Amino acid sequence: MLGDLENSYLWHKINNTHLEVGGSGTPMPPPPAASLSDADLKKIGQWIEAGCAP
Repeated sequence: MLGDLENSYLWHKINNTHLEVGGSGTPMPPPPAASLSDADLKKIGQWIEAGCAP
């Protein structure tokens, strides 16, 4: 659903909560890569909440 972080699989995948919502596989980015920074997560969260406009 556009604009809904809690229903965004991308959001769950990058926050490593994807398994809790029925997803599978590894988090993004996959280990051993570093997790996204808080600033990057904030920007992506805002983008999702805005409807994922290109």
